[in-house]
Amino acid sequence: MKDLGANADSVVLYFKERIYATFTGLAIVLVATVSDHPTPAHSALLLVLGVLGITAARRAGPARGAAADARPQRRET
Repeated sequence: MKDLGANADSVVLYFKERIYATFTGLAIVLVATVSDHPTPAHSALLLVLGVLGITAARRAGPARGAAADARPQRRET
């Protein structure tokens, strides 16, 4: 596992990404198993599309530090 340091927001984002990818993978497996005639080629295509989708979502999503930016900022008086 990468060195995440003591930054709690980074740890939370790291695990959120892993959970998202896990549930997406499980959904792909479910779709592959309930299809009419699952074949290895069909399963491989679903897997490739799932990996591409997860990768595209990760790259298009907010930066790792976005959770820190979403917190309300304190006003200096």
